[in-house]
Amino acid sequence: MSTKIKSRDQKVKVLLIESNPTYARVVQELLAVSGGNGILFDVECVDRISAAVDRLSKGDIQIAISDVHLPDSDGTQTILKLRMNAPEIPIVALIGTAEKSSGMVILENGAQDYVFMEQVNRELLTRAIRYAIERKQTEEALRKAHAEKELLLSSITSLLIGLNVKDEIAYWNVIAEGTFGILSGNVMGSLFSDCGIHWQYDAIAIGLAECRQKNAPVRINDVRFLRPNMEDGYLGLTIIPVKSGQLDLLIFGADITERKKLEHLKDEFISTVSHELRTPLTVIREGVSQVLEGILGETTENQKKFLSIALQAIDRLSRIINDLLDISKIEADKLELKMDLVDLTAVAHEITAPSSPYQMRANDKGITLEVRVPSHRVECYVAKDKIIQVFTNLVGNALKFVEKGKIEISIEDKDGYAECSVTDTGMGISKENLPKAFNKFQQFDRTDGPGEKGTGLGLAISKGLVEMHKGKIWVESERGKGTKFIFILPMLQGRDILKQYISSGIRKAAPNKSSLSCIQFRILNFGSLKKGLSKDGVTALIEDFQVSVRKSLRNKADFSVRGEFGVFVLLPSTNKEDSCHVGKRIKEDYEKLNSHPLEINFNLVSFPEDGQNEEELLNLLLPEEKS
Repeated sequence: MSTKIKSRDQKVKVLLIESNPTYARVVQELLAVSGGNGILFDVECVDRISAAVDRLSKGDIQIAISDVHLPDSDGTQTILKLRMNAPEIPIVALIGTAEKSSGMVILENGAQDYVFMEQVNRELLTRAIRYAIERKQTEEALRKAHAEKELLLSSITSLLIGLNVKDEIAYWNVIAEGTFGILSGNVMGSLFSDCGIHWQYDAIAIGLAECRQKNAPVRINDVRFLRPNMEDGYLGLTIIPVKSGQLDLLIFGADITERKKLEHLKDEFISTVSHELRTPLTVIREGVSQVLEGILGETTENQKKFLSIALQAIDRLSRIINDLLDISKIEADKLELKMDLVDLTAVAHEITAPSSPYQMRANDKGITLEVRVPSHRVECYVAKDKIIQVFTNLVGNALKFVEKGKIEISIEDKDGYAECSVTDTGMGISKENLPKAFNKFQQFDRTDGPGEKGTGLGLAISKGLVEMHKGKIWVESERGKGTKFIFILPMLQGRDILKQYISSGIRKAAPNKSSLSCIQFRILNFGSLKKGLSKDGVTALIEDFQVSVRKSLRNKADFSVRGEFGVFVLLPSTNKEDSCHVGKRIKEDYEKLNSHPLEINFNLVSFPEDGQNEEELLNLLLPEEKS
């Protein structure tokens, strides 16, 4: 045990271990007098280490003062034997001035302090005792805290990795050892980026930077890595800022490979079943439609009524199948987005046009479906059909549950992003159900009472599509006061989108030793057009040119992306020579038109001839926009 010295008449039990009678008497006399502040010492003396060990085993000793040179022990061995047999007892070592250089060695081997016998006095000895006891208590507290920390860390069933500010590994638990097949001793102090794991480190590096920048936890899903059995695996990781001692970041995680396999089986099952249902469902629908329309003979009004009900049920089943396919593709990351520069205000007007099925449904229910957008274009690089799907899911959802009032689609041009929303005056969502709004197959209080039943997948699909566009979606609602779904989309630059496409194309081409080419069609008279036309007028001409480009493309995999000053064309599996022929053909096809106000030229780059990565190719294609 260790005792904290208090300031009032506290007696400290001391074991003096000294074989020299003169030294023993000096120390006993010094400690026989009060040490000041009311401290009293009760001293017992033994002359051998064996006797000291025997006395310490009986308890109640609070500190040991020991000469390092004894008949049955010498030097640091004396301290080590005391530490081994009474690890909880603080030790003050007695050494000679000639042994001054050995003082630090004595401390390193377990003593809390030392004094020189030739210089010892009451004040020095009392101070050494006080310091030794207090230092021992500090060591015990640290040891206990360390033991508790190790117990806590060892009880964690997830892999746990600690990094310092230099991204060097400072902690590596047994779960990490098992997950990666690498012992902690082989990675401690190594750079995290160079610790011997074959994985998608780029995604982790982005997460580390984001965690430090935001000083908040960051989740990284589905990090692919090579397992010890040489099979591909997946990790789910959470990076947490800690700023504690040498630790800067903690990385919690788990091998989610088996879960991913189960999800893959589920997705394959859903996809297979959905595809197998589509064909017979199409045949059934066509047959019912022909009977209903009288193509196969006259039908009575009653028959038409039931055939119409059957047709509605078939259409609903088709929507469920399409939703299942969409959600399975999103979750399996197999939904490919063909992104282009799209005016979101035009999308909103398209959905609310008089001929739109959503406007007609709103009119039938006596609900106002209106749009509130800026007078200027709000353009984002998006997959137009998927963003239309997000809007129609949200509007269709509102139409199911609004009995009177209005639904409003809003677009706002924010700094660096577009904010889109769909607001309704329906029954709203209760507070406890708001967190579940985007869960799959949810049918909560928003569907109670009158109104249509949904599939429970529309909002989950919308969330997945928005996040695939690097956006965010959330809901604001209060029961009885309506609902507002809001999503934001980043206004990326053309270079950013082109970089994504080229990067994706290289990842597909490299394993097959295939080619990828990118053609830039640049408008030579852009400056003069800008002087004579409005911004929307110039944009319309570029859009017309893009239509001509698309008509000239012959391979299904080829696609175009509109930029501010022209159009880019991506040609997978096409080498530089063939791409040059494609560029010439597109230019000639456009110039054959009766009206071709754009003067165009093109240049192209190809992988791997001109560059090994997206940055090298982009810097050749857009030298004036080097990042």
